[in-house]
Amino acid sequence: MGRELHFEGGQIGAIFATMGIASLIMPGIIGIIADKWFNAERLYGLCHIAGAACLFYASTATGYDQMYFWADRVLKILENMDLDSVFKEAGAENHMVHGDYNYHNLLVCQEGMAVTGFEHAHRDVQMEDLYYFLRKCMEKHHYDERLGYRMMRAYDSVNNLGKKERDYLAIRLAYPEKFWKITNSYYHSGKAWIPAKNVEKLSLSVAQTEEKKRFLRNLFAFQI
Repeated sequence: MGRELHFEGGQIGAIFATMGIASLIMPGIIGIIADKWFNAERLYGLCHIAGAACLFYASTATGYDQMYFWADRVLKILENMDLDSVFKEAGAENHMVHGDYNYHNLLVCQEGMAVTGFEHAHRDVQMEDLYYFLRKCMEKHHYDERLGYRMMRAYDSVNNLGKKERDYLAIRLAYPEKFWKITNSYYHSGKAWIPAKNVEKLSLSVAQTEEKKRFLRNLFAFQI
């Protein structure tokens, strides 16, 4: 793992430690299940099948804490970017944002488009609304570059997208916000099982990593 996958010593140790932790915890849990609900031999066979599936999945792993690395890398890039003026301008001019600007809060009327749901409106950088709307659309359309380009061009025709605004938009899109929102919500929920819908969202977030990299590279010249 150290030579081929470039894992650090602590990461390799943590992986091998899972066997010891499982051997301390699982016998008692499996024993209870076997006593109350399952035939012991059948449960033993299911455990072997589950173990084989886990080992097969482990053989496909090529990175350690991929999303953590992604977030950490984005934060380091942010530290080297000069975006202070964007925040100062937003504060000085009292910029307001919708706070939940997405297609669920847009109505198509005879007179044109109408926006609803201003419960989360607050003072912030105006790029936040464009970021949120763009992110939601890109997640639905697998970071389609042509669609993203048309959306930003339409915005730019009304409200100029300068270099600092584009830099801000790129760094916000790069950070895996959705992934951390779901995991943080689960961590503080006190529940033993994560809902299937959230598992699906987490899996999609991880699966779209390469699509997002390509989108950021081609539309913003932004490299992770």
